Amino acid sequence: MSDTRRPVTVLSGFPGAGKNMLLNGVLNNLEGRCITVRRAAT
Repeated sequence: MSDTRRPVTVLSGFPGAGKNMLLNGVLNNLEGRCITVRRAAT
């Protein structure tokens, strides 16, 4: 049986905590990775 799990990172935090800066850094350095961005507003 093959392992089909994939690593997942959840980015959360208070307003102004630097989430956008961190996400922009990740998106600018993909190095062949696939990324899905989903924003869940409450």
